[in-house]
Amino acid sequence: MSVSVTLLAQTIFFVSSCGDPTPLSLSELKSGTDIDGDSPLLVTDTGVTPQDTALEFPDTAVGNTDTDPTPADQLANDAGAHVDSTETINDIVVADSESDVHGSTDILTPQDTSEDTGRVPFDKQRKCEVNFTYSAPPGVSSVSVRNEVVGWSSDSWALSDDDGDGTWIGSYTVKDYTPGSYGYKFYRTGDGIVDNWVLDPANPLQKIVDNVVNSKFYIPNCSIPLISVLSLNTDANTGSITASIAIQDGLAGATIPSSVDVRVGNQPLDSSVYDPNSGMVEIEVKGLKPGKHSILVRAANTGGNADPLFVPIWIEPQPFDWAQSVLYFAFVDRFADGAPGPQAPGCLPQGSSTTWLGGDWVGLKQKITDGYFSDLGVTALWITAPADNPDGCYSGELQKSYSAYHGYFPQSFTSVENRFGTMDDLRALVSAAHDRGIRILVDLVANHVFQDHPAVSQHPEWFFPYYQCGFDEKPVECWFQPYLPDIDYTRDGAIEAFTDMALWWIREADLDGFRVDAVKHVHDNFMLTLRHKINTLLGPSGVPFYLVGETFTGDWGGGFGPNETLIKYYVQPAMLDGQFDFPLYWKIVRTYGRNEESMESLGSYLVNISGYYGNNAVMSNFLGNHDVARFTSHAAGHIGDVWGNGSKAQGFDNPPPQPTNSEPYHRLRAAFALMFAVNGIPLIYYGDEIGLAGAGDPDNRRMMTFTDWSQEQQTTYDYLGKLAAARADHSALWRGTIQVLTSGNDHAMAFAKVDKNSAVIVVTNRSASSHVLTFALPDVLKGNTNLVDALSGQLVSAGATQATVTIEPYETLYLVAP
Repeated sequence: MSVSVTLLAQTIFFVSSCGDPTPLSLSELKSGTDIDGDSPLLVTDTGVTPQDTALEFPDTAVGNTDTDPTPADQLANDAGAHVDSTETINDIVVADSESDVHGSTDILTPQDTSEDTGRVPFDKQRKCEVNFTYSAPPGVSSVSVRNEVVGWSSDSWALSDDDGDGTWIGSYTVKDYTPGSYGYKFYRTGDGIVDNWVLDPANPLQKIVDNVVNSKFYIPNCSIPLISVLSLNTDANTGSITASIAIQDGLAGATIPSSVDVRVGNQPLDSSVYDPNSGMVEIEVKGLKPGKHSILVRAANTGGNADPLFVPIWIEPQPFDWAQSVLYFAFVDRFADGAPGPQAPGCLPQGSSTTWLGGDWVGLKQKITDGYFSDLGVTALWITAPADNPDGCYSGELQKSYSAYHGYFPQSFTSVENRFGTMDDLRALVSAAHDRGIRILVDLVANHVFQDHPAVSQHPEWFFPYYQCGFDEKPVECWFQPYLPDIDYTRDGAIEAFTDMALWWIREADLDGFRVDAVKHVHDNFMLTLRHKINTLLGPSGVPFYLVGETFTGDWGGGFGPNETLIKYYVQPAMLDGQFDFPLYWKIVRTYGRNEESMESLGSYLVNISGYYGNNAVMSNFLGNHDVARFTSHAAGHIGDVWGNGSKAQGFDNPPPQPTNSEPYHRLRAAFALMFAVNGIPLIYYGDEIGLAGAGDPDNRRMMTFTDWSQEQQTTYDYLGKLAAARADHSALWRGTIQVLTSGNDHAMAFAKVDKNSAVIVVTNRSASSHVLTFALPDVLKGNTNLVDALSGQLVSAGATQATVTIEPYETLYLVAP
């Protein structure tokens, strides 16, 4: 397969106005209260006054009125109203140079293609402009961009509509202004225009100034170089990458780039690839093996470091589709110990369920290279957050002491957790996975930090006042623990610092996705900015970066309940690609794990949720994670109720044993077969592939074992590999429409999955008895006198229009045309 892309620049600007309005936060929904007149407004072309978008904070000053403008130098003293281009917090620089990538129109001007090079010529020196576009409703006679830079009452940034088509545009030089992020609104006048002030409906970024929500744009640091992709070609057949990259000089007063570093797949290229006279980097690499070979280009001049150019590139025979993937959560500390490391802190007994048990990146890499995940059919790995955590012990639930083995107490922006290994160890793990076509996601902890994090002392205004979390009370502002300050993303400095941190990890560790922790506790401004920056960072490559959220909720409420509605809210192009489907999890546990619901009820549910989260949503389905009791222990009857009430204490006082009878494993395999046959990425929580037992957290995080498996455990591991292979071979399993074919049976059912390329009939039995099911064949399978089970290879007789199948205890068939 060959891919050829021509690009004018890396930079993308989101301050144009067209398309659908961007919704603001549904804080009422998050807190479980009614959505009424107190809710934030949706931004529409009818306009929203500045007063309408004022937030309820202790300081109630209203900005964006026709009063004297607030000078930029005064705004710089208001925490969260300005990002200082040189602000350093311990080990990360909150660099305004990111604003080139995320908010300037420093895009190379298209000209006629050079006959000598075939490239688009570019200016040797970068520009320093911002552009705005606004699609106005009828009656508008003037539009200006009122903002923090020129003042809220100034119309000096007036837009024009020379051809009268209703699209107002303007371009402004900003080299004399301090780099950083700034708030703005469009100010409109004209017949019938009641609401003069409007947010930019095409720009998802927001900045709160004087307690008022504004759209946000960036002024770049134009003294530093700008690195952009002009053209990019890859060929999987020859393993080649050809790229032309421009490094533009900073504005007058800064020298041409004095330092340039070019890498492909983290391997440095010879300095000759860069020509300082032309400003061009020419990359031509051949013979690359299948895998990921990202381009990373760094440059600096006397003005400072340019934003690195990061272009992820995959050499693979077929494009990767996240919807087709199989995801595995490797909880690092509890997975595999591959290298000697620091002893667990002495404040807890060695081997305690709440202390470090020694798993590390070296051990995880060994399992990757041994083929453990490839044999399971895993194509993506989610691993524990890699940032440094404290070494001590801290009070938690049930008056127990806990260490930070889980990675959720981050105390640094960019330092790695030394108990997991070094940055080189992490890169080696990622590289080993990429060599085998496996993507890497890491946990992104964005809701809070540990109390010793440098941001706490250097910017205390970035954190909400202490308020202990309760049952969905003040979910965005509350603290999980007194030692975990909750980040206030109404402060723009916090938004920029923590989203820039996320970009740093993407580049430095060559990541492919984030699992975003505790989404419902994080202000929308973070998610909107994160998605925008990631889209811009990775724009030249077209390689999708998967953002999946964790919003812990309860049961499905019929499509309008608070749980599924809350999950769905975040699944949108401006935020997340998908979320973990908790309502489906509860349904599967009840049906397969506990015999508390009928198969007919499950079938109706699967039909009802089809497409609910959006046609482009890439949800993830699971039978277990680090927050719920193990499925096998549910199936063994060792967990009191579906919710796991009391199971945390049970894990300390009376942990469930590893089952020795076969039934829990049969139930587990049947549940996995169902999960692999519905749309959404199937997640394997470490240990579930062998039916590991466990009560609530932390007993559900026992150390993984790779030896002395029982026959049932080995069978379960092998079975998951077969499920993954069938899913890879039959696209209907992961993207097909669903039709339930049977009714009236509480314990078994058949349903069809059909897409344009394949059709599969899934026949599933969750009981210890066999069942005979008769069902009509979907149209695409009619006329087949035999069907074949994609899992076992056995033939099943069928009539011209229907089939009668005997389904054995706990059996699942994937019936396809022979």
